Amino acid sequence: MIFHAFDISCPSAASNWFSISTTTWGIGNLRPHRSASSYNENSASRKSDALSLEVGTLNSILAGIWYFLHTSSSSSAVNVDLSTLIFDTGSLEGPFGSFQVCNVQIYGGFVVHIGSFTGETSKFSVADKVICKVDYDRRKLIAPNHTCTHMLNFALREVLGNHVDQKGSIVLPEKLRFDFSHGKPVKPDELRKIESIVNEQIKAELDAYDQSVECTWFTGRLQFLISVFDIGTHLSNTRVAKVFALLSEEGIAKGIRRVTAVTTDCASKALELALSIEQEVLDEASKTEGSSLEQKVTSLNGRVESATIPAAKKADLKAKVSVLQNQVIKAKKKIAEENIQKAVKVAIETAEVAASDGKAFCISRVNVGLDTTAMREAVVKVMDEKGIADMVFSTDETANKALVCAGVPEKGDKCKQLKVLEWLVAALKPLNGKGGGGKGGLAQGQGSDIAHVEDAMEVATSFAAMKLS
Repeated sequence: MIFHAFDISCPSAASNWFSISTTTWGIGNLRPHRSASSYNENSASRKSDALSLEVGTLNSILAGIWYFLHTSSSSSAVNVDLSTLIFDTGSLEGPFGSFQVCNVQIYGGFVVHIGSFTGETSKFSVADKVICKVDYDRRKLIAPNHTCTHMLNFALREVLGNHVDQKGSIVLPEKLRFDFSHGKPVKPDELRKIESIVNEQIKAELDAYDQSVECTWFTGRLQFLISVFDIGTHLSNTRVAKVFALLSEEGIAKGIRRVTAVTTDCASKALELALSIEQEVLDEASKTEGSSLEQKVTSLNGRVESATIPAAKKADLKAKVSVLQNQVIKAKKKIAEENIQKAVKVAIETAEVAASDGKAFCISRVNVGLDTTAMREAVVKVMDEKGIADMVFSTDETANKALVCAGVPEKGDKCKQLKVLEWLVAALKPLNGKGGGGKGGLAQGQGSDIAHVEDAMEVATSFAAMKLS
């Protein structure tokens, strides 16, 4: 009889099986020193947590010992047969002190308990008597996740069809993961239905039993049975799981999908976070306008993407954020159109005054922030309609920057002596700025000293007047 107190508890993906940094010990097939009266191997209808969640200890005798030194994280001196079941952790207490069990694996017909010493003597021998203690706090976190994998399997088949077949799973204290056969992504609405079915079984407070029966899928209320072939840690009643949340769904191979889920407090926290973000989307972002809305939407989009929340709810929130993003796009388009109209109006009016005074250039200041498109449009409009050189200034106090755009007609002799890039460079000096261009008679640049915009405009006026005199 093997050591049942460290009963392998639930399915797991095979992974690197030891994590002790330098030396590792393995203890195999602990023989009970007394009768394990709490466990009846012939019982066909005991509650599934009668042993698994019973808090207690077991006196046992060491049946075998291995000692090995591991040289890397991916190899060992012992070729352990990795099982697909996750293990319990805990300790073995004896004259040698305490042996902390961090891993349990099947090897050569033995149940090998892997770990390290915390006592002073660090010595034990075959036939030593030990007291075995399971980490029941960890087991209590695993049990809801394990039981919910069975309910999840049922829900998947109910929603997606009987073609769904389990292809693997892992049950950890913090989450469960389930792989299954399905030829396409699971839609958000389907995920919502699957999640709802599992939560219905939790609310129904169904008892879980171990019974040797033919596996049957019932319609309506699930008659919840745990096969005796499933030797894992389970709940006695589904209500202990409290709540279930499906966090993600993805494809891992052709025809194979994977879902990740959480239960109990982890699921409650995921739901609370989802509600918090949803409230923010509805109450805050929808009331914000302009650049503030754009910043808020960008922030919310990042939060939704990275948040540990139910997958169906995440899809809903993405859709709502997408609506806000469209509002931002429309608002930006409207602002851009208004900026062009504003800049063109000011520039044309300034050019008309300059032309009436017989000048071949004009200088204007517009209020369009750092909208280069609006400023270029204004400069081009003046050159095309008035045939004179134009320079436009605009500032953004928040960014503490000044933008300058200049244009000199390339056709005709009126502005032949004025080089657009030279004109721009001269105007940017008071602003401590720099720029470039010249192609098509256009050049632009920006500076960081917006307090001297009026000085820059005077320099630009003097420079153009000198060149065109």
